[in-house]
Amino acid sequence: MNNAILFKINEDAFIQILIPYPVQELECCEIVTITLNQGQQSYIVYQHHCIQIAMEYLNFLLNQAIKQKLQVHPSIVKNLGYLANEYFNESPNEKLVLTENNQTWIGMNYSLWSPREVGTWIYNRDAEIFLEVTPLYRWHFSDPEEGENFITYEEFLKNYKPYLLFKLSKEVALEWLNKTEELLNIMKRNYEQCKYLHEAEVSSID
Repeated sequence: MNNAILFKINEDAFIQILIPYPVQELECCEIVTITLNQGQQSYIVYQHHCIQIAMEYLNFLLNQAIKQKLQVHPSIVKNLGYLANEYFNESPNEKLVLTENNQTWIGMNYSLWSPREVGTWIYNRDAEIFLEVTPLYRWHFSDPEEGENFITYEEFLKNYKPYLLFKLSKEVALEWLNKTEELLNIMKRNYEQCKYLHEAEVSSID
């Protein structure tokens, strides 16, 4: 039986993580799929990676957003997801500002999760916190496989529009932050307990 970890956005929308055991048994290396659901719509926003990484990213960006340290850079005058696709495609059409440290596009500072076809972003505009979900071009980093419904990047961009945009209240952001910290603490506790039991077992063999 799966157990659900929920991050509620509003009465109609929520982020969901399903795990195959009680939350108190959560382990950092558990590979999870995370979905964002609104009404009848569902988007896979994270998959094929550890839950610990997902929660650490969410925790970090929430901390920054609550402190209003994720103000959108003034160079970003178009939609984040649109510009992300242009960045990944190395398009010459947009003048994208890069970070000083690692020379990546500055918009990646707002990237929460980005599986192959969906980008999720957290950012501030003035005193508000926003969560946005946008489409990513499926074939930025891989060739189409046989049977895939391939379209060119130009076709994708022609029909581009963001999927979802939510304004998060500070109360919701704090609730999410507390939940990420609770989950990370559970993972840390279970890891340390497992490590202790393993060391005790090895010691008994010696």
